[in-house]
Amino acid sequence: MEPDAIVRVRFKTPQENGRRSAIVGGTYYGCAFFVDGEYFDCRLLLAGRQLDLGGTYEVPVAFLRPDLVLDRYFAQFDQ
Repeated sequence: MEPDAIVRVRFKTPQENGRRSAIVGGTYYGCAFFVDGEYFDCRLLLAGRQLDLGGTYEVPVAFLRPDLVLDRYFAQFDQ
């Protein structure tokens, strides 16, 4: 799976009403990606990495429908 973008992510801690455990290894982690009021399916490409709660990471991401999300995502930075 090839990445469509590199994104900066941070998973909230349980104290912040977030996840209860870290994102651990594997090839990818499927989750929703929120852009401009809509959610899109994506895969964070982990390549065996662990993403600890409260940490900020730059992670390659592949979208299931990049044609629907990429223009919308990058447009928010042009404003």
